[in-house]
Amino acid sequence: MSVIDNVNHPKDYELPGGGETIDFIGAVCGAGVDEYYRGNILKYICRYKEKGGAESLKKGPLVSG
Repeated sequence: MSVIDNVNHPKDYELPGGGETIDFIGAVCGAGVDEYYRGNILKYICRYKEKGGAESLKKGPLVSG
């Protein structure tokens, strides 16, 4: 039986091909302020289906009004 760990490995962070969103973000963004913002954008895109669908994307960091 597998143990559910919603703190360290939440289901909505899992990628369809394996791994987690944080691994993908770290691999493509690197470190720095601009990279942090790009990482947040990727996080929203990767999780939007499990976090309210298109409505969730409207809450993203680059959407205004």
